Amino acid sequence: MNFYGGQLGWTHWVIKDDDLKLLGQLGPAAMAIVTFLAVPTAPFAVMAFGLALSMIGIAREFKAKSVFVDPEDFYVLMMLKQAGPSDLDQITKMLSGLHIFGRGVWDQARALAALNKLKEVAQRNGTSTALVNQLSDRRWSTSGI
Repeated sequence: MNFYGGQLGWTHWVIKDDDLKLLGQLGPAAMAIVTFLAVPTAPFAVMAFGLALSMIGIAREFKAKSVFVDPEDFYVLMMLKQAGPSDLDQITKMLSGLHIFGRGVWDQARALAALNKLKEVAQRNGTSTALVNQLSDRRWSTSGI
């Protein structure tokens, strides 16, 4: 499953692939390009208008469905995305890495709190979504990102 995420300044954000519907948003752009290329006398404004509509649609989806997360949550998501479904013990070890003391050390309580926090997060449009879920075999995985 693909996801889109990144960092803008000090802000980390993610958006689920299912929420973006990128292919549906690119429909007007594709039609505008096909029309522009198929009709030799078509004005450039036809293509530009279709592209502008697509970009507005994509921007609205980003604004409505994106989730802002703090750097620690982003770290947990990216680690879990890379590792795949993992149990709490594995997650704790991966999050701690080589740290043996200090803030970089993760215990199971801290890891479980971070995972539970990501089970239901608010999107910018007022709805909520799950970024992680716990499978029936007690392993955790990302949910559509």
